[in-house]
Amino acid sequence: MYVGYFKGLAKQDKGGKAEIGDVFSGFENIGASIVVALILLVACMLCVIPGLVIMPAVFVAFRRIAEGETDGMAAFKAGWADTKPNLVGALITVIVLSIVGGLGAIACGVGVLATAPIAIAGIYLLAGGLMGAPAPAAASDDDAEPAPESDDDK
Repeated sequence: MYVGYFKGLAKQDKGGKAEIGDVFSGFENIGASIVVALILLVACMLCVIPGLVIMPAVFVAFRRIAEGETDGMAAFKAGWADTKPNLVGALITVIVLSIVGGLGAIACGVGVLATAPIAIAGIYLLAGGLMGAPAPAAASDDDAEPAPESDDDK
């Protein structure tokens, strides 16, 4: 599902409109996603710490798969290479975003509908930053509609 969610976010980054079907489009790359998930599973089975350490690289691998990488092992290796130089910062960011995403569960699970998308979008941006992708452009003032004139402006 992360791959599909990342595909929708990538579509929005490029100026398109994300649709609910984008989330399910991640199943097109299920083989590569399973390979990456199995790497994470094995690392977590060794001990929780190795799983935490590679977690940022897993998210970078999922973003690489969303952007067209078809080999899960190659996506993970590239994700690890991208993550290693900034491992501590990436790990702290993933932990904080995971806490933000989990905070919604406190409100009987309903809050997850608000907090999980924030966490996933943050992870998407983190993965892009680790890959060296440019940050999404902020809306410029040119795109904004002019404010209506008030009586004070006249």
